[in-house]
Amino acid sequence: MNLALPFSEAISLATAEKPLPAVLRSVDCRGETLHAEIDLEAIPIGSFALRLAAAAAGTVTVTARLAGYTDGVATFVVTAHAWNLPAHKLLPFLLEPVNKAIRDSGLPDGLIRIERGDDDPLVLIDVQQAVETKASGVTVTSLQLLDAVLHAEATIGTVTLH
Repeated sequence: MNLALPFSEAISLATAEKPLPAVLRSVDCRGETLHAEIDLEAIPIGSFALRLAAAAAGTVTVTARLAGYTDGVATFVVTAHAWNLPAHKLLPFLLEPVNKAIRDSGLPDGLIRIERGDDDPLVLIDVQQAVETKASGVTVTSLQLLDAVLHAEATIGTVTLH
């Protein structure tokens, strides 16, 4: 099966059951790049110093470029800017609270992970796991983002909805 899904329609499907998390103020796609506005103050951070830094940063502009799709996992290279400063350079210090916020959001464990990359942070989304939360028997074999359209190839076996 080949599927071409405009990004705006993908967001509509993703938010059919519940809205985007409060930390995500906006999200859109232009060309091959995702753009989001993240409210750092909405992330529960235990450290007073990190909470203070998040409050000072306020809303962060994030861009993500799909770098690859392997074994069901989409890898995005991420940059983030607060007040025109490269906030993504601080992400290594926030990895644990951000990953905890992702876990606490109710998403399946491991669905979204944030890791250090060679130059910029990486966001890994387990697309296959996301599909399997809704149906078994569908295997996503390829994923691309071109001109704000998600292009997916999948093999379809015996499908069971969950």
